[in-house]
This record gives sequence, structure tokens and C-alpha cells, in this order.
Amino acid sequence: MKKLFVGILMVCLMVGCVSTPVKTKKETEPKPEIKKRILKKAIVKNSNVAWWDNKKVAVEEAKKSGLPIYTLITDDENCPHCDKTENELLTDIRIITMLNEKFISVKIDIDDYDGKTSIIHGYPVHVFFKHDGKYIGRVMGFRPIEKFIEVLEQVVEMNDK
Repeated sequence: MKKLFVGILMVCLMVGCVSTPVKTKKETEPKPEIKKRILKKAIVKNSNVAWWDNKKVAVEEAKKSGLPIYTLITDDENCPHCDKTENELLTDIRIITMLNEKFISVKIDIDDYDGKTSIIHGYPVHVFFKHDGKYIGRVMGFRPIEKFIEVLEQVVEMNDK
């Protein structure tokens, strides 16, 4: 059934029978309770994702809320894939909404990272943890929006198990 739906959707996209809705400013704004969290507890940098600036506080919040942790490790200097992630992936309203509603998000520049750097072979690195701090997995580099949404959905499922 899923393959049939995907097939029909692909045909519609190819012939133009599905139009992309224009997002109004109101649709791109986070919900009021998310906006409050952004302003109170997180740093906002170049997007509406509620980035936590303190890993320890973020871990405590994850334990309280039951939300998984998304850690983005970037290299702010000379990293075209980091720029692409910032400008394309993290500006998509679906990803912003998922990260703000279903994750505790932490953004770290590699210069400030105190974890194992031997596991990092390129940037950006998307690292996922369960709400209790147990490692789920990581994704290296830039991912297309739809693929990244699938990853986020899988992490939410794994956190619930």
C-alpha cells in the first residue's frame, strides 16, 4: 500500500498535479510554547531551532521530558556541508518543528567539543541519544530533507522503546 501511495505521489509530482503550498510567515513561526522555550533556555542561531547551549542542562531536561537528544557537531570554519545543513536542512519548517517538539537539541562547534574526536571523520555530525543518555547512533554529513526527517522519526521510535 505504501509503495502504491509513493508511486501515485511521484506521478503527481512529475505531471504537476500537486502544488507546493506557499508558507506564510505565521506557518514558519514556532508555536508559542516552543518560542518561550527558545527564549528562556536556548540559544537561537540562524534558525528557529531551540538550541541548548549547555550539554549538562540539556541532558537533565531530556531525562525530565523523556525526549531524545539531538547533537549537531559542526566546524564553523571551512565546512560547506555544515553551511548547507544550516541553510537548507535547519530552515525547513518540518525539521524545525520536529526538533523543537520531539527533541532536546544541542549544537556544538568542534573547537568546543570535549567528546571522542576519533569517531569524527567529517562534518557535520548528527549524534542521537535516548532521553536517558544512551547512545542511539550518528549520521555523518549533509542529508536531504526527506531522508533526515526519516532519521528523526526513527530516533523518536527508538527513544520510545
